[in-house]
Amino acid sequence: MRCGSCKGSHETVADVKACYADRAGAHLATAHGQRDEGGYRPAKSLKGGENAQAAAVLNKMEGRATNGPTWPATDNQINYVMGLQKERVLPNGYTVKTEVEFRGMERDEVSAAITMMRDLPRKQGKAGGNWSMPAGRYALEFPGDDAKETRVRFFQIDKPTEGRWKGYTFIHELIGAPGDYRKQDMSKDNRDRMLRLIDANPNEAMTRFGIETMTCGKCHSPLTNEESRARGIGPVCIKKIGW
Repeated sequence: MRCGSCKGSHETVADVKACYADRAGAHLATAHGQRDEGGYRPAKSLKGGENAQAAAVLNKMEGRATNGPTWPATDNQINYVMGLQKERVLPNGYTVKTEVEFRGMERDEVSAAITMMRDLPRKQGKAGGNWSMPAGRYALEFPGDDAKETRVRFFQIDKPTEGRWKGYTFIHELIGAPGDYRKQDMSKDNRDRMLRLIDANPNEAMTRFGIETMTCGKCHSPLTNEESRARGIGPVCIKKIGW
């Protein structure tokens, strides 16, 4: 007899029930045997959605359940897997599923989908378009909280030249200080806006980064002489860029 819990086979219905009871643990053990006219009644000691889940499993064993999954995914799992579908670069051949489709799956199937998608790269930071600026670090100036003040924000642009991401442009905002930056993802609209601003004058934006941080906007090394600090880029890197 096919078991929906372990996906294996058992000889009797009693063995299948025992397998589900083992999986549900204390939740099923507490709920088992407490019946009312509508089927099994969840025990008061169980919390929140576990009540409904334990009762649903036992009711389905007795033929009282609908055609839904025996052990459904939680709302948190559904919300999480739906979010992963939107933010991850999905593999070729993967069919995007609706919330209804995920709710029709068993919990372990949804959990497997979550595990698979968590290992995929994020879409955040990826942008299309023919961006001409070289890979490197840039700085842009924006109005601060006070109309008389300005605030400088730092960005890193990566443009892989080989592998699966060849031809893509990635941008992240840099938070922290030189030598200890943390890359932060941005929304698509913000990402596109920053790329447009940098691409309008990449030389100026990279120079601003070097002047602000005293590190090369191209290779991130410390700038050691006045000439390099004035232009924000080291002598070797500026030749490579061609500016």
